[in-house]
Amino acid sequence: NPHFIFNALGSIQRYLLQNKAEEAGTYLSQFARLIRQNMNSLKSNSISIDDEVERLKNYLELEKLRMNNKFEYTLEVDEKIDGDEIEIPSMIVQPFVENAIWHGISPLEGVGKITVRFGTNDEKSIAIVIEDNGIGMARTKTFSKSEQNLNMGVSITEKRLKLIGERLKMNSEIITEELFPGTQNPGTRITLHVPMVNLSS
Repeated sequence: NPHFIFNALGSIQRYLLQNKAEEAGTYLSQFARLIRQNMNSLKSNSISIDDEVERLKNYLELEKLRMNNKFEYTLEVDEKIDGDEIEIPSMIVQPFVENAIWHGISPLEGVGKITVRFGTNDEKSIAIVIEDNGIGMARTKTFSKSEQNLNMGVSITEKRLKLIGERLKMNSEIITEELFPGTQNPGTRITLHVPMVNLSS
């Protein structure tokens, strides 16, 4: 996402202008690691859940630093899943986490919370749930300044999941709902049903 890269470089520049060389070095190191992880993901159609969790952790840490600890996050993997042996389509989860941060958490008053859970759906697919306590889908359009680009990433991911599902003859779907319906900040829950690949089989 060009907006993420632009803002990441802006954060590094801000640290340097404030003579915070150590912080700039730490941020730059994490940024470089994430770019390398993303480039490696692009070389393959799938990624192990362990590697995906590590990539998401690095991304979330960068965004947390950039936003001055405006949110907390949790990454969970069901104990029934062998994260080293099970792979999922690459570059699937981050667009939705990015949406949660930019659309849901960014305009939120107070500390945001993001949870990403990897669980079993059936013998052929994994259920990935992304939850945030942000302002919710209805209020998002009022606050969002980068809606077109972020929605483009999500739209591409949705089309890609549909094509993968058709090719594998399984139902790959995306379910969107409010986390706390009827409240001022209803949050959002995104559930992805994605095909899995067992490397040990």
